[in-house]
Amino acid sequence: MLQNVRKREGYVSQKELFLTSFAVRVTNNFAILVGSFFHPFLGQSKATNFIISIKFATKTGNNFYTYAGGELLWLPEFDGIAISYSGLSVDEPNL
Repeated sequence: MLQNVRKREGYVSQKELFLTSFAVRVTNNFAILVGSFFHPFLGQSKATNFIISIKFATKTGNNFYTYAGGELLWLPEFDGIAISYSGLSVDEPNL
């Protein structure tokens, strides 16, 4: 999400013309992403939707970081879809 961004910096992203998001690296180990998904091809009559993601990383050894996070996609016709994830990265926290 934010590997090359320093603490208290962020970015705006536009992916495949449908997903607009804003991410910020709050601290060296914590990041937040919020966005909105435009999907007229899914036949949605309501326009309210959002994506939110949080991610936390911590150093677990020399050059090793463990990270975990969660993501929520809310669409009116499906209410919400949530996933969680975790992993291990080398050299830098994978935010």
